[in-house]
Amino acid sequence: VAARGATPACKGRAMQRFKELAQGANIVASVELSNGMSEPVTLIPGWTQVNGPCARGYGGDSVALAFEPGWRVEASSGGCLRHDWDTRAFAVARVQPPTPIRGCPSLCVVAVHAPHSRITVGGDVVRAVCGDV
Repeated sequence: VAARGATPACKGRAMQRFKELAQGANIVASVELSNGMSEPVTLIPGWTQVNGPCARGYGGDSVALAFEPGWRVEASSGGCLRHDWDTRAFAVARVQPPTPIRGCPSLCVVAVHAPHSRITVGGDVVRAVCGDV
């Protein structure tokens, strides 16, 4: 929860609110809901989660995706969007929904915590995970 952490009570309230907001969703994403600097928390027990940790020196960032039961993760990854002080994370997953969506049997889902400056890395990771989806 936030870059430098939070009290257990604050973190608990943030997680509770996240779960409330996620009701009715099929896919959720989080930014900076983490244990420490770059380890995403478990978002919703029973859902399939894809973590996008980015550790840089004493800093870091985290992004996570979670898919409700019935969705199948075919491939996933994540990491950093830059190699400098402007550390931000992303997570990517190629997923199969329970039923095709508009004729698509698989989807590419990306969650990004955009840096303040230009994104310089990560495109190759998205292409490796999602291919031509």
